[in-house]
Amino acid sequence: MKLLNGVTGFYDYTLYEPPQVNYNQFKQLCYSYTFTNQNKARVIDSNVDAGLTNFYLAHLEHEGVPIYILLNMHHPYLAFASRVDVEHIHFVNHTAMYEFFCAYYHVLPTSELNRPVNKKLLSDSKLNKAEMEQITYWQPKTVGEIIFNYWD
Repeated sequence: MKLLNGVTGFYDYTLYEPPQVNYNQFKQLCYSYTFTNQNKARVIDSNVDAGLTNFYLAHLEHEGVPIYILLNMHHPYLAFASRVDVEHIHFVNHTAMYEFFCAYYHVLPTSELNRPVNKKLLSDSKLNKAEMEQITYWQPKTVGEIIFNYWD
């Protein structure tokens, strides 16, 4: 996978701003998912915390199990996690949710999210200078830590 320009949320403020993914559509789709899976899923919370993260987050419960849905704010990359906190996001695959959300977003599997960051991945990327500086500073270990981050 190529990491696209702006995916981290950082950019050269004098040149351009990365695209924005529609939060309201994401929130609506989370509720639509629970509606189509009555008695199996419910939305616990959804939020926009644009100052602290580069992703939208929805907390659902599916068949009694907590699950988080993360959507990158700048590119339509979506992932699922069993735990989300500043120190670590534990990504998981979720077949039922994948089948629903893949019609709207590029749903990333854990094999891609947990892929180690290396020089080739970064040199093949479309990341801008500001993003590369952040990567040097934060030292992410996986692709998931670049696409879904708490960098400030």
